[in-house]
Amino acid sequence: ILVIGHFASTFALVLSPETPKRTFFGAVLFIGIVLFSLINILNQRIRKSVFVISLLLMILFVQSYLSVNNDLTKSFKEVSNQYSILYDASQNSDVMLPLLSTPKTDYNAYQLTSNVKTDPNDWFNRWMAVYFEKKTITGY
Repeated sequence: ILVIGHFASTFALVLSPETPKRTFFGAVLFIGIVLFSLINILNQRIRKSVFVISLLLMILFVQSYLSVNNDLTKSFKEVSNQYSILYDASQNSDVMLPLLSTPKTDYNAYQLTSNVKTDPNDWFNRWMAVYFEKKTITGY
């Protein structure tokens, strides 16, 4: 089922007119789960040489997964902090929000997307101010 999920998500990406790199993360997770399952089976049934190769593949997968996961977690915490500041601020007030750090991977949803800027007249800041019923939003 997981292999079918991997190929189905990959096939959907092939047919898609746009494929940002962050969309590949789901397909990679499916194949990662399959790799972990295979290592468990290989550990029980097959020679150590095949197990060593599988273990090396798993280490490469874990390394790439952790780097992407750390980047996504950092962005999530920063955006959550922005939202908590916005929700805690009183209505029609001037709000100062910390800017998001630059994402380190192309798989991050905030890579090359608009977000809070230092200029309170930036379109995104004005839009957020209207949406959250604040007077102005400024990034620092």
